[in-house]
Amino acid sequence: VLKDRQLRNRPSRGVKYEKLSACAKQCLQSNGPSKKFFQYFFGYYSDKVSEKKPVALEKKRVAQYTEDTVEEHFFAPGAGLQDTLIRHGIMDPVSKQITDPRRLLNRDETPQFIDYNTLRGNNIRKRVSAKGKSSVIPKAENRESVTIDVVMDLSGFLYGAHLLLARDTLTESLCPDELSVFDKQIHENQKYSTFDNHDSRYADEVLAFCQSKGIIQWSEKANTSGKFQALDQVNRKLHMEMSKAVREFKRERLLQLTATRQQDDHPLDISDIRVNVTDFIRLFSRVWFCWSTPMDRITAWRKVGICQNLLAPSEIDRSNFIVQDIEPHTSMAPPSVSAFTGSPAGVAKGSSTYYKRKFEAMRDLAASWETYESSPIERGILSPEILPPLPPKANKGRLSDNNGSFEFNDIIGKKRAKQAEQQAARELSEFTALQRDLAREERDASVAAATAAKAQAVLELQAAWE
Repeated sequence: VLKDRQLRNRPSRGVKYEKLSACAKQCLQSNGPSKKFFQYFFGYYSDKVSEKKPVALEKKRVAQYTEDTVEEHFFAPGAGLQDTLIRHGIMDPVSKQITDPRRLLNRDETPQFIDYNTLRGNNIRKRVSAKGKSSVIPKAENRESVTIDVVMDLSGFLYGAHLLLARDTLTESLCPDELSVFDKQIHENQKYSTFDNHDSRYADEVLAFCQSKGIIQWSEKANTSGKFQALDQVNRKLHMEMSKAVREFKRERLLQLTATRQQDDHPLDISDIRVNVTDFIRLFSRVWFCWSTPMDRITAWRKVGICQNLLAPSEIDRSNFIVQDIEPHTSMAPPSVSAFTGSPAGVAKGSSTYYKRKFEAMRDLAASWETYESSPIERGILSPEILPPLPPKANKGRLSDNNGSFEFNDIIGKKRAKQAEQQAARELSEFTALQRDLAREERDASVAAATAAKAQAVLELQAAWE
């Protein structure tokens, strides 16, 4: 439109002359809208669009953030959360209320560095350095990771901790006295446990243990734990408190070492203090009982659509869902091109008047499009194009075909059937190999007998000849 106006907008043309604005000229010169245009655009549509920093999410996770996934998670027939809770007597079938929130648990593991900071974010203090020189902080760090297994129930109660360490042997240094505050055995029974879709949940040992303890297992769909797992909403506080405890420990250790050093010794810095696994376990025993409050854990359950005794899918944050509910736009329909480009009535085709009216109609069409108010969200201009995820590769730790109630989906039965099928395949393979060996032995025996008979015939002919 601007190029057409620039070409035809001349005073000598005999038409109405309208000088292009500075913004329009800059748009023509730079072959695109300017910053002022976007400032005006975002200001005009401030109630609908805004500039935001994008959040990096895996494509396979973004593809699962839909309303259909929420509906399947809560209300899938038989295997959904609601039907499973009703079937096991945890939810009242009439009022749809959870009768005992202590029976609904969530379990998840989260990795924690012993002593490692990536030095990212806005909380890193700047240091003075020479021009052209990089600023480097020498520090002692321990990048070893400890896996923390966390379990909490719907009432906000936090169960005893479970630490996973990569060790071949268990030494005395890994069992400090501070661990005596934790219980050694699980005494709970008839619990309903929810967790993510990691393949470790389907191990034979896990299934047998849960069956013996009366623990009912239920897993959400693969790549949806960020929306449906309560511990994913509160685990960040655990990491923050552990990092804070490590920093305080290093400051205390620095003060102790500084007090015992001589004046001639090299001065120590906090970066010289190293945290080992034993120190980490001692710090963890202090942090575990205060890193979050019962209200924090109840709030985490609410963020995944479970409010104390009710299922409330509307409480789930839908800001990064692919398909979102869009408010209907109340503007008028866009001007129709055919209404302006049709042949003028009462004018001979090909005459000067005919082309003059056609030109005026096209100019009116351009003017109407300039003043037309359209919603960029409604027209799909600002909707991101989400490509479908690539097919998952085998054995990546997530089972996309199994989710929901383990009892309803008969996970143990499926595993036994699969094992029986594999055993039958092995027996068939062994039987086929045995038949092949017997056939080979029979063939070798027949060949040997034929060879012996032929040699005997040759000997008899030689004897007759002589």
